[in-house]
Amino acid sequence: MTVPPISTAKYQNWETPEEAVLPLSFYLWKAEIKTVWEPAAGDGSIVRVLSKHGFNVLFSDITTGFDFLSRNPDFEFDAIVTNPPFSKRIEFLRRAYELGKPFALLMPTIFTVQQGQLFKKNGIELLVITKRLKFVKRGEKATSAPFSAAWFCYKILPKPLIFF
Repeated sequence: MTVPPISTAKYQNWETPEEAVLPLSFYLWKAEIKTVWEPAAGDGSIVRVLSKHGFNVLFSDITTGFDFLSRNPDFEFDAIVTNPPFSKRIEFLRRAYELGKPFALLMPTIFTVQQGQLFKKNGIELLVITKRLKFVKRGEKATSAPFSAAWFCYKILPKPLIFF
């Protein structure tokens, strides 16, 4: 599967660095996850890394006609792995819980009351990345995020909190 390039200006796309995906891939293998769905694929940075490390990766994106927030998948997958758009992170989190599959969402370690309520109701695991990640906006130089990030996981990690 090839990932189509996305150039639509209204969808600000920040690529996820490989160094953010590698620690998660270890835990995906340990959880015996083979097929991953990346529902906000953008330029495909997560897709490329996971594919390179042996996962079967299905991908979609709102810009290619599949809205994760409103459409039901008609394909099989073991887990959802994505870096959701910052402005839609709560909606992505809510939707991931609704689908009931294991998931990993890369998000800032700060969170809202709404997120906290979802975590309390459904459970959460954190794979905290202990260094600042450098995200790349297509065509620009890598920029360190002004926040720390973590993989907010559900039914993937062997314990609730892991630092990497």
